[in-house]
Amino acid sequence: MGISEDFRGSAVGESKELPWVLVTNDDGIYAPGIRALVSALVDSGMCRVFVCAPDRERSAASHVMTVYESLSASAIDIKGAVAYAVSGTPADCVSLTLSGVLSPPIKPALVLSGINKGCNCGYHIFYSGTLAGAREAVIVGVPAIALSLDWKRAQSHGTDFDVAASISLPLIKSALHYLENGGFSKDLFLNINIPTVPSDHKGFKVTKQGIARYPVRWLPVSPPGKGSSVPTLEGQTTKSLYDNDTQKDETVLVPDNTSDTDHQKLHFHIDYTLGDKLDMDSDFDFGAVRNEFVAVSPLALVSDDYNEYYSQVAAWVATLNSVGL
Repeated sequence: MGISEDFRGSAVGESKELPWVLVTNDDGIYAPGIRALVSALVDSGMCRVFVCAPDRERSAASHVMTVYESLSASAIDIKGAVAYAVSGTPADCVSLTLSGVLSPPIKPALVLSGINKGCNCGYHIFYSGTLAGAREAVIVGVPAIALSLDWKRAQSHGTDFDVAASISLPLIKSALHYLENGGFSKDLFLNINIPTVPSDHKGFKVTKQGIARYPVRWLPVSPPGKGSSVPTLEGQTTKSLYDNDTQKDETVLVPDNTSDTDHQKLHFHIDYTLGDKLDMDSDFDFGAVRNEFVAVSPLALVSDDYNEYYSQVAAWVATLNSVGL
């Protein structure tokens, strides 16, 4: 069940005060991206800030919800904000906050997810925990924006998050004002991708979701505790997303003989490689970012291609019915 229309305002009984903005991410509550965004929001004075984010890295968690385990939420200190570190995913964090069980219970005007370390373009939006945080808000009935920085190893710096947050503020302020006056469609949320050198951006550009993708391979690795390092997404032995300038240290497969069963366990680690389909046209998200625009991509809960696909499938099902299957 969705949230009623009055949920789009500030907390109950506080409609004349500054609106609440909920902030989450998938890099974890201690990541520099979310800290830069929260600091910028607090300093701007445009809203009250409520942070609820994973207590650790949850990148590529997609829209996973924790069902078979309980969640823990720990209050932490972030200057100027109410903040909780949660043992779940970004979608968990948003759902938990919007349910009203955390203190103080809030009714945010807007949910922000980010600033993510790495762009979220093309097909990557289906894997992204950052996008899932925004999507969960819209499912429940709260407007949302996902924010990502096209981070590149050996080129990006920690201060780039501060610049990205500063660039995002006018967009966030305008969105809050726009929402006060009718807002966006209820099933719409925005995917914002900021170029690698944010200070050199060429302006905001509305883009379409592209089809940029990055094929993966699974590398055999030594089992944990065997003395060899296992590659990680941010480690030096793994290529960063959309980044082909990092060398890979290959690891030899070592069977795990510690299993209690008669079968040996084989261990693998995912490796993202440079995509073979990249939309460099700046009308699409990835191309716009690589051409130094801040890409603003409207996304919907229901596919824009629904009508076309519906007709195709309806024609196919009609043939099944005609032969009595």
